[in-house]
Amino acid sequence: MNVANPATLMAIARNAARHLVEANQHYSGQRYPSALTSAIFAIEETGKLAIHSIGGEPPKSNQRHARHAILFYAMARMAEDLPSMLEWQPILRNGWTPETTLTERQQRALAEHPEYVDIVRRMQAGELSTLAERTQAFGAAATAKAERDGTVARWHWVTEQGLNQLRIRATYVDVTDTGFTSPEATSPEQANAMCWFALALFLLQIVVAVSVGPLKGHDAEVANLLPEAELIGQVDIEKFIKNLTAAASASPARRSRVSR
Repeated sequence: MNVANPATLMAIARNAARHLVEANQHYSGQRYPSALTSAIFAIEETGKLAIHSIGGEPPKSNQRHARHAILFYAMARMAEDLPSMLEWQPILRNGWTPETTLTERQQRALAEHPEYVDIVRRMQAGELSTLAERTQAFGAAATAKAERDGTVARWHWVTEQGLNQLRIRATYVDVTDTGFTSPEATSPEQANAMCWFALALFLLQIVVAVSVGPLKGHDAEVANLLPEAELIGQVDIEKFIKNLTAAASASPARRSRVSR
């Protein structure tokens, strides 16, 4: 499949943006089940945008919800692992030195996860001499740890079914063997978090599509996708993206000076 043309991608992006705005309107009106549902629609449309931006195969009907939620899965895992990743970053960047010390969290990780013990041993032995080798080894260790301790299994509901079941619970009363679930059980915190994720995914995908993807040169159209009114999480997310893009565009020499 070829990359979709800009007109098609803009139609998908506009639909994602419309669902985002609706989610925020529902949240402001304290209609939390509707806010969560609209946020899920926005996430799925953003996933569709990502697939068509890279010319990926469109999912079959029974895989659609799971494939369109893959960006949500990736971001949720990244957010879950971010504190640990930030602590390991200096060691991965600089390698093991006589001055290297481990935080309490890292010491706990070594006591609980043999995968991290092995990577520290290899760095101390000088086996991983380059940043690429250390990063690759750490990624493999983190994946092995996640598979062993059940972290991957905890997210199987997303990779297998997407967010569709979550949307259904926020839309219908469901009678089960143990009782029933009601849309009214959707909490403000759940709706807020899903709105935040939806906006973060959308903005990150749009930045990629405009910077290096098929929407390059369509900045004016993209700028009008969202209203001027602030959406849930917008200030923090835009600040993060601004810092990320600034770091990516900096010269190697400047990045070296900043890292020091």
